[in-house]
Amino acid sequence: MTAACKFKGSFSRERLWGIFKQFDVDDSDSITVEDIEKAMEKWEIEVNKEEIFQMMKKHDHDKDNLIDFDDFIKIFISDPKELIKLKVKSEPM
Repeated sequence: MTAACKFKGSFSRERLWGIFKQFDVDDSDSITVEDIEKAMEKWEIEVNKEEIFQMMKKHDHDKDNLIDFDDFIKIFISDPKELIKLKVKSEPM
């Protein structure tokens, strides 16, 4: 894929990388359950650890307990709401 490649409307690879890095709090170029927990804590969003585990299980295609950038792109292309459902669930109605 080239840098000019677009995903889901106006999301470029560079923009998706920026979003990915917001979750990659330990700067390891992968996202762990702990990274998601720390990111949500930083953003003052309550999370259900079981939901995080289920999301990881569903989207960790190579079963290494990490969401790498390729996994992240696949999540975004197939179901971008998956990435924001924790935030949406935590916001008052």
